[in-house]
Amino acid sequence: HLQCISVLLRDSGNSEAQAYVNDMIRNKLNFGYAGVKTGHRVVDAIANTKLSQCNTEQIRTTVNTSRFDLEMDDVDICIILGNLFDNAMEACRNAEGERFLFFEIAQRKGYVNFVIRNTVTGSVLAQNPELRTTKGDEQFHGIGLKSVKDAVNRNGGMIEFYEKNQQFTADVWLPSRNWPPWKSASRRS
Repeated sequence: HLQCISVLLRDSGNSEAQAYVNDMIRNKLNFGYAGVKTGHRVVDAIANTKLSQCNTEQIRTTVNTSRFDLEMDDVDICIILGNLFDNAMEACRNAEGERFLFFEIAQRKGYVNFVIRNTVTGSVLAQNPELRTTKGDEQFHGIGLKSVKDAVNRNGGMIEFYEKNQQFTADVWLPSRNWPPWKSASRRS
């Protein structure tokens, strides 16, 4: 979408780019879901948009979120959550039987932990342990997980992928800058 907007701005001026953005907001993004309220505007916006899409596509969701303390570039958060949600939703679309997506955010032991779990048909890791794209045109696909891993590493975090009971899990741990709470209080003194 950003590439398209960039080309429209470069080649056509603001009116076509604005029309494109308006169409995306009006017809492609659904802001009806507002169940995630962590207090972090970017996380809330991404999660609520993606979970709203899940509801529209009849993907059953379970959400467990709480407030957390994370100082991280908004673009990196978008890269991590946007790509992981997109991959989980695509797997759900391709799954046979019940389609399910679980999303959790929790502050744990000096880290913010993001978990996205989804149903899969068969073992993804057994068939594709490197998690390479399965889409035909690798020039335009397959950069999502690499971007996620790069963003996690850039922020001193850890990411793990695993499967259990026909469910694929992406488990991200990012260091919390002001955790435990008394660390930030002592710095202010």
